[in-house]
Amino acid sequence: FRIVRITAGELATVQFNSSSNRFYTLYCATNAADGNPTNPVPGQGPRQGLGGADSMSDTETGESRRFYRVSVQLP
Repeated sequence: FRIVRITAGELATVQFNSSSNRFYTLYCATNAADGNPTNPVPGQGPRQGLGGADSMSDTETGESRRFYRVSVQLP
C-alpha cells in the first residue's frame, strides 16, 4: 500500500492503491511538526477499499497547507 498522488486545489484528492478486503480512513493535519496527521477528514472513512486504484477527498482545504495520511485496517 502506498499513496500514489495528492492533487490540491479547492478539493484535495489523495489517490492510492487499495485492497477490497481492507478498510481505509483519510486523516489530515495543518502542521507537519505535530507528527502523523490524526484528524479524520469528515466523511472519508473508514470505508472498504475498491480493490485497485482508489481515492479519498478533502473538501475543507481552506488552510494554506495540509498534510495527509491514509490508515489501513482489517475488517
